[in-house]
Amino acid sequence: MFELWLELTNIPSEGVYYTINDQRIWQQPINDFELPYKIIGSVLADVHIQPQSEGYLIQGSINGEIVLPCSRCAEPTNLELNDNFKIFESVISPLNEDNISESAEVTYLRKLSGIFELDIAGILWEQFILTIPMKPICSEECLGLCPHCGHNLNYETCQCPDLQEDLQMAVFKNIKLKQ
Repeated sequence: MFELWLELTNIPSEGVYYTINDQRIWQQPINDFELPYKIIGSVLADVHIQPQSEGYLIQGSINGEIVLPCSRCAEPTNLELNDNFKIFESVISPLNEDNISESAEVTYLRKLSGIFELDIAGILWEQFILTIPMKPICSEECLGLCPHCGHNLNYETCQCPDLQEDLQMAVFKNIKLKQ
């Protein structure tokens, strides 16, 4: 994955603002993970990093537009990204030396030669993914695909019989309960 490290050592107490428009932050993981997303134009992030007593407060927004498949009908769907985020990256490790190998915590901070650096690309990719709905749909009225023949019910009705019962639950139809 693409990394973009920012040095945090000399950030003033009021913080620093960044506008990040490097499309590799989003496009490289999309390609690496073979995700069905296409960026329209460009995705931009505005980020404010402010030092705190035990770490860094990172606030920002991600704006742009992508195309991805509708989860009901699989047709391309435009999704406007317009999301704000606020996270805290601690410089204090919650681990002691006995359980370092058991940590599952993801951190985007590193310390090299006494200098803290932040992988802003990792944070922005994480926020990008969190912005995308788990089940994006083209519209609330989307009828989806016929589960039997696969026709897109938004454009045509299929000739499949009207099955009112759920085929996966049909096996339970003949169960008899003793009273």
